[in-house]
Amino acid sequence: MKREHCIIVCIVAMLLGIYIYIFLSDTPDIFSEFQSYIKFTKYKISNPIIDTFIQCYSADLLWSISFTFIVQAIVMLPKEKIYLLLLTPTLGVAVEISQLFHIIRGVYDICDIGVYIIGSIISTLIIYLGGKRNELQSK
Repeated sequence: MKREHCIIVCIVAMLLGIYIYIFLSDTPDIFSEFQSYIKFTKYKISNPIIDTFIQCYSADLLWSISFTFIVQAIVMLPKEKIYLLLLTPTLGVAVEISQLFHIIRGVYDICDIGVYIIGSIISTLIIYLGGKRNELQSK
């Protein structure tokens, strides 16, 4: 996958994650200052399972995807070594474990670890398949 495409996906995923944090979920402290300048209504979805996923995990999923894409844009791993991108959730896992042992502030959630891993797998597959598509087009 081309570097420019990785950067675009990274930016779009980050912006979607920010949108979800501000408008669809219980806002973390980092966005509360921003919210004082704008008026908005939080959206709720009638299905509680989907609403919980969107509020609690979708932004983390998007940010995990974004992180994997920006790592690929920086290092541009060849197709044969693309599996190394599966190491990107280790940062998120380390943060969650640090929260568990109260090394850093936050609420430990085992589901967050799963979301980071799933995001890494999804983005690695997209990058791999995008690289194969580029390879076929160049032939």
